[in-house]
Amino acid sequence: MVRMQRELNLTPAQHDQILAIVNETRPKMMKLREDFEHQRHEAVMQARAQIRAVLTPDQQEKFDHEFRPPPQYEHDEGPAMHGEGGSHEGRPAP
Repeated sequence: MVRMQRELNLTPAQHDQILAIVNETRPKMMKLREDFEHQRHEAVMQARAQIRAVLTPDQQEKFDHEFRPPPQYEHDEGPAMHGEGGSHEGRPAP
């Protein structure tokens, strides 16, 4: 908002109107981010379940140990598809 004020030399009325727009938009953007994160989480967990279904029990055990979840998934029902520390190195993205 400061840059916009500086670059566009807004009038006080313009500043107030734009500030109202920004304040009205902020919660909508936060909700969109939350919705996206939820959908992303669901997609990762579904892919993880599909991958585990292809593996033998021994492979599943190794998968569960070697492919730990990123921090935001640790409270969930098991590992995602990232290695220790969430690295993607040498592995395809989900």
